[in-house]
Amino acid sequence: MPEPDVTAVAPAERAQAAGPVDAAATGRRASARPATAAERRFWAVDRTSGQRAAAATFAHFRLTGPLDLTALTLALRAVRERHEALRTAYTVQGAALVAQVTDRPPEHEPLLLPSGTAPHEAVGVLRRAVGFDTAAADLLRWAVVPLPDGADVHLAVHHIAFDGASGEVLAADLARAYATALAGRRPELPIAVRGPAPTLDPGCRAALEQHWRHALSGVGDLPDDGRGLTRRDILTGRLAQCPVSLDRAEAAALRERARAAAVTPFAVLLSCYARALAGLAGARDFAIGTAVADRPAGTEEEVGCRFTMVPVAVHDPFAEDCVTRLWDTVVDCVLNAALPLEDIVRVTGRGRGRRMPLYQATFLLQNWPRQAHRAGPVTVRTRPVPPTAPQAEVLLELYDDGDGPVHGVLQAPDTSVWADRLQTLAEHWRRQACPAPTRQGTD
Repeated sequence: MPEPDVTAVAPAERAQAAGPVDAAATGRRASARPATAAERRFWAVDRTSGQRAAAATFAHFRLTGPLDLTALTLALRAVRERHEALRTAYTVQGAALVAQVTDRPPEHEPLLLPSGTAPHEAVGVLRRAVGFDTAAADLLRWAVVPLPDGADVHLAVHHIAFDGASGEVLAADLARAYATALAGRRPELPIAVRGPAPTLDPGCRAALEQHWRHALSGVGDLPDDGRGLTRRDILTGRLAQCPVSLDRAEAAALRERARAAAVTPFAVLLSCYARALAGLAGARDFAIGTAVADRPAGTEEEVGCRFTMVPVAVHDPFAEDCVTRLWDTVVDCVLNAALPLEDIVRVTGRGRGRRMPLYQATFLLQNWPRQAHRAGPVTVRTRPVPPTAPQAEVLLELYDDGDGPVHGVLQAPDTSVWADRLQTLAEHWRRQACPAPTRQGTD
């Protein structure tokens, strides 16, 4: 992989885009607020993993149309100015982590990569370039790959400030700002003041704690063949992965199964994963972690880390009513997701072991619409980016646009018992997702 050709950005272009700002000169504008549970989680990842890019998440935007790097740089910086999460500093005050919006976070010039650089190669370059500093609101790096008909724009963002749904929000704002810059005007977007974090009154908290104690009663860990994998082992392991996919016809058949059962495709895909895990691990009572959006009304157009993880209890996944029971469990998880994961771990008493508490397998589904955002003569679309670092002992992440194929990836750290079983797990998952047709008897 060639090194990024940073010199390809002309001096005149670099002069128009502000250079790095000394972190010590970072300005403060808003009063400090307590960090959210998700922000605390990803801040801790930085300090426990020993990996520079452990808390990085990545976004990919495909631009179709003429590329003007100067205009694009101005547009992205206007988007950063609009969204407070992208310029928030995190510091410890007393025993608490607090967040504070800054006026002048450090800026970095775009990395201009050679045409033909593949998406995974661009992500690799950004991972090596990452040097996030949460105390200085230094949370963003980006790279551009020119294409014959436009460009690929790749972002590396600290997960403390960004989630999957933020990508579509950012794409819409980037298109607006880029259209203005292409027209020769400096883009200025209205500031999207961050909405307050949800709070729990004591009565609601007590009810949620009771729910989770009951919901996770009897749930055990997946077998790990005595490896004793720690959470740090997961974060620092090398990533093994195996692609999975359903073609258009197979995906359509799965969606029809979901309609017939009066559930969503999420429930069917999750049940297939649960059965595949159970079949290989010999487990019948365990949990699978999944993400739930934590976006109160008024935050739909906000970039930020607005999600939480919940443990979905799985019991007897091979029972005939597994799909409907699992769907009911997912609904209960969403209704009771206001209790942060760290508190669920605490009240269930499952955080004392060395392994990941509550769940060791994770399932993620990206199924939101990926729209075409117009920027004058340019179209901006988001593209899915698979996880680039281990997140659990085994992970299945899928992408579904609603009417086409379903594709994704199985991942595990190389220290996990699942690393050498991903291909077998993928085959088991496919057999559950695409069951053989029932043979009809003949006279």
